[in-house]
Amino acid sequence: MASNLLYLEYDRVAIFLPLSGHSNERTPMKTDLQPTPASAIPKDPSHLNLNKGDARGYGDSFDEATQSYWDTFYGKQKTQSPPSQFAAFIASEYKNHSLFIDIGCGNGRDTLFFSYLGHDVIGIDKSSSAIDFCNSQMISSNEKLSAFMRGDVSELDLNHPLFKAITTRKKLIYSRFFLHAIQEQKEDELFEFITQICQHPEDVIALEFRTKEDEYNPKEAKAHFRRFISPAELQLKLETQFKLRIDYQVQGYGLAKYGSEDAHVCRMLASFKP
Repeated sequence: MASNLLYLEYDRVAIFLPLSGHSNERTPMKTDLQPTPASAIPKDPSHLNLNKGDARGYGDSFDEATQSYWDTFYGKQKTQSPPSQFAAFIASEYKNHSLFIDIGCGNGRDTLFFSYLGHDVIGIDKSSSAIDFCNSQMISSNEKLSAFMRGDVSELDLNHPLFKAITTRKKLIYSRFFLHAIQEQKEDELFEFITQICQHPEDVIALEFRTKEDEYNPKEAKAHFRRFISPAELQLKLETQFKLRIDYQVQGYGLAKYGSEDAHVCRMLASFKP
């Protein structure tokens, strides 16, 4: 942990505040993770090789296997990765939203990138390995608050002190490569929480996810649970069930290239109807 930060912990939330005289210098970000070639999907569901996203009937074993996969994945990471292409796009479009909440933050590369640019940030992920890594990488280059917390989307509570304090702030809810990594029931719970926490009229939701067009494309990572989402179906649900307005949508290749993989993804920006 950087010595120029004050570390506080409250109810599983790690908060880092810059001490006086801290340095803005930081080493270039890179990753030691090596991509794993896509492999055939075994039939044994206990290994969570459920690329088509059908997790019905697996119950608790599904959640345990999912968490085990991501804990192992992030447990191998030693150094930070550069921010994603989506993060760079969002940062250039939304300079005046003072708070960014990154849901499914993973290794925190995008969360920390937003923090470096001067935004307050909250990163949320269910993987304890991911949150431990985020905490170890926390460097502040501004006078803002940065926090990481471990939690499942079904456990997010508006009454948590951290959330109660920010409901009326102008914020951006950011979620990249997370929707397709959870079951649709969890997705609905996530948007229920978002509609509760977004009480500022200019709040924005920024999403990037794999589409159905990506289902049979080669993958860098080992086979694990993925849903492949129809942008049209998601848009319809957000508009009708959650009363959101889709302000921007684009989909295709070249938006989320990683190694030899060029996933077909959708970027979707939404806000609340007046």
